[in-house]
Amino acid sequence: MRTKESNEAAFLEAPNDPVFLESYEIVKNNPLVANRSPLEQGKIQQHIFTITCDKSVEKASFEIGLMPQCPTCGSRNMASGHLSSQLGLAIAPVTHASWMTKSLSEKIAAVDEAIRRIVPIAGTNVD
Repeated sequence: MRTKESNEAAFLEAPNDPVFLESYEIVKNNPLVANRSPLEQGKIQQHIFTITCDKSVEKASFEIGLMPQCPTCGSRNMASGHLSSQLGLAIAPVTHASWMTKSLSEKIAAVDEAIRRIVPIAGTNVD
């Protein structure tokens, strides 16, 4: 995961992150998402997962799938996302301290609000 603003990174091991798994269950059970394909549900999860994550040191939101920025021009459209300067660097795992303070009903409401911001009209695909 990376931030758009500062290119800060956090490690997410989704299959072993309890908050990722919890929020995905909430996403899949949301009435706006429940009848969509697993692929669409997964894309929606990747978009809204940021609401479960604590902010970066610079108070930016982490997002899934952002390529690293080119150190020269700042573009994220590089031919390769491999940066030799990052070899051997440990990336801290993403944290969810704020999310963990919420009740289940607050979590469901937060996910619902996030879904409503990104899900198009029923019957269309999510990209």
